[in-house]
Amino acid sequence: MVRVRSLIFILVCVAQVGCSRASKSSESQISIIAPQSLRAKNQGAFNAMPTDRTACYAVNITGATTAFNITCSPPVGLTAGFVASGQALKASVAKNKTIAIELYLYLLPSGASVCPGFAEALAKNNIANAYLVGTATGISTAQDETNVTIEAAFPGAAQNVAQQLSLPSTCMASYVPTGHPYGVSAGETLMTDGSGGKLIGRLGSANQNGAMSAGDGSKIMIKRAGVVR
Repeated sequence: MVRVRSLIFILVCVAQVGCSRASKSSESQISIIAPQSLRAKNQGAFNAMPTDRTACYAVNITGATTAFNITCSPPVGLTAGFVASGQALKASVAKNKTIAIELYLYLLPSGASVCPGFAEALAKNNIANAYLVGTATGISTAQDETNVTIEAAFPGAAQNVAQQLSLPSTCMASYVPTGHPYGVSAGETLMTDGSGGKLIGRLGSANQNGAMSAGDGSKIMIKRAGVVR
């Protein structure tokens, strides 16, 4: 009987030590496996995910840290990825937070094989290839490991991030400004500030007061060390 009590006492002690160690962790671990494939959000041939381009995935986690608001991007928190299909997206998040996780898809251009970083994928030249494919909200990080289920679907090739988030047209690489407030002329002026920095202007010539005139009454005032031309 004594032996049984001793064994129970030892087991209880081990269990208590294990619990005390786990409670010292201030972070919750999140691991999401990137999808092998995505279903189409809407029916139709034009909404199917392309099969001739490599898919990369990333997550954007908000609610655990202060999110950065950028004009040409969704509010960015803690990110992981992009990684290839089937690979793990891992992140450590502070415990006792309520977070949201966005799952993004990036379709590599034909012939490319290396997944980009998050910022690179959402840059002006690449954002047309990026898609928000799933979101999970109200996720608690109270435990050492946070289990997450995200229902993901491909929105259609035309519904990239810029379209989904209604970003300004200036966020797209295809944006072309209409008109020019200074009426660009054929003249060219090269100025230096004396420290190696240069400014090349194609709006007219700079007069002695440091003003470049566009011919329509508008001017750019320039402080400089000298004018070279």
